[in-house]
Amino acid sequence: MSFIYRGFLSLKSKKGKTALMFFVFLAIFCLMFTGFIIKSAAKKNEVLARQKLGANVSISIDPQKLANQMGKGKIPEIKPDSVKKISNLSQVKDYQISSEGYAAKDNMDPIAPQESSANSSGMVPLQTDNSDPTAFVLSGVRNSKYDEDFLNKKNKLISGKEISSKNTLPSAIIEEQLAKQNHLKVGDHFKLKNNDGNEVEFEVVGIYRTSKTVSPMFASVESAQPSNQIYINYNTVNQFTDSQSSNKVIFYLKDPLLISQFIKDAKKLNLIDSIYKFDANDDAYEQMIGPLKQTSAFCNSLVIISMIIGGCVLVALTILNIKSRKFEMGILLAMGESKLKIIAQLMFEGFIVAIIAFGVSSSVSLPIGQTVANYSLSQQVQNSDSNQSNKAGTPIIFGGAKKNENKNYKPIKSMKVSLSSDTLIKVSGLSCLILFLSILLPSLFILRLKPSLLFQQKE
Repeated sequence: MSFIYRGFLSLKSKKGKTALMFFVFLAIFCLMFTGFIIKSAAKKNEVLARQKLGANVSISIDPQKLANQMGKGKIPEIKPDSVKKISNLSQVKDYQISSEGYAAKDNMDPIAPQESSANSSGMVPLQTDNSDPTAFVLSGVRNSKYDEDFLNKKNKLISGKEISSKNTLPSAIIEEQLAKQNHLKVGDHFKLKNNDGNEVEFEVVGIYRTSKTVSPMFASVESAQPSNQIYINYNTVNQFTDSQSSNKVIFYLKDPLLISQFIKDAKKLNLIDSIYKFDANDDAYEQMIGPLKQTSAFCNSLVIISMIIGGCVLVALTILNIKSRKFEMGILLAMGESKLKIIAQLMFEGFIVAIIAFGVSSSVSLPIGQTVANYSLSQQVQNSDSNQSNKAGTPIIFGGAKKNENKNYKPIKSMKVSLSSDTLIKVSGLSCLILFLSILLPSLFILRLKPSLLFQQKE
């Protein structure tokens, strides 16, 4: 009689033990499916979070290293040549380098402060006169389209063209009101005085319109008026700033998933002083995916525990099964059946039950996984919100950081789970391993026994 046929007969005649083994397999597989499904969904959401933050990496001062540097001399500058070499890495699509300077009046009339707005706020107007050395704020940029105010639509180019790396001569984009007040249009020229009193002549290459407003505290300051902000090419701004002015550098990568490799490759070049760090909005990213990481860690534990406990239970069931069937095995061995075929029969019985349990668990694991994911994630989000509310103070933003880096990014509060082929392959592979070890190992002692000994041990 074939061991396969005997296996079917054994499963049919021992319905209680078959059912018990089925539910053990079902519990193990459901827990494993749930763990892998949630881990897969968490990983996808981590990628989405990184994509949402963008593929931007900035160079900013490390606050801890800055504190250690205090009193030890000047802060090393970021050299444009070093930035350009880093931009040649394969992950970089483009980059922005910018710095701010200030200019005094020359043949340009700045937009005057509105006294009414200052008086209505209850602030005492600050005195300004024609000798004010900071009538204009000069934003030196490599490419004006990457400026934060243009990206956020607070500034809009209405005439001319953007400043780009192709602008080698002093070029400027001025605000619409400033252009009207000074009767300037695209192609005209104007002069500004730098800190040394020297005149620098600029060509107007573009005119923009701004929707920004001035803070009431600085409403009476000329240089604080949004219309008095002039964008110039980066090569020229160094004539209007001191040597200690920090550059702001942002690299725009081809894909958010390349951030880690880019930072690793950029550090290998060793072109930037160690007081600076490559910042990819890591704090915001960790804030968003914190609950996901905790949920994923819980799923890792769930899979490991289910495999260990489930495997131990299956080993115990196999031992009890073999012990109760010693007489049957003794008869089969006496009739000339090989020991390997008896072990194969036990493996076949376990395999049939495992196949059925695998099919059932794969169909019910999706709603189970979604329920567990929603509950676990909601608990982690509550813990995260509680920790955030207990934090006091406001983070200090240093040079090179974006203006909105201290934004309170909300953690991901929901995720949709799905059953992928990768999950099926992982669970099926681990299931076969559990089945093989939990049934084969206890069955090995059959190889050491003789039929007469099995008859003697019959209970």
